Amino acid sequence: MQGHLYADKTIDVDAIDRFHRDLDALGVKLLVTELDVIDWKSPADPQAQDKTAAALVSRFLDALFAHKPPEMVIAWGLTDRYSWINDVMPRPDGAESRPLPFDREMLPKPWLEVIRQRLDIA
Repeated sequence: MQGHLYADKTIDVDAIDRFHRDLDALGVKLLVTELDVIDWKSPADPQAQDKTAAALVSRFLDALFAHKPPEMVIAWGLTDRYSWINDVMPRPDGAESRPLPFDREMLPKPWLEVIRQRLDIA
């Protein structure tokens, strides 16, 4: 399952949990690829973007882990500097998107901590 999360959309936790359970009943393992946050319709303030992204990733991971941990969760890159989103889906206000767990300067953003907590990584 691709993990492109949109900052202006709500995560349907129940649907993701149900999907995961249905896959498990079929003996199919769940892998999440391309996790990023498309924030092109969120406020242009970096702190607000990061807060929204952390909440969205947290809710998504809650849904994924509700039944049991997925086999894998893979981000669609590490740093905003090399993300595809600014080229393909630029923000209408011209601000930089902040889709990945590290900013353009390789500084961690709040959703990296969400991942660390979920995976119990020190």
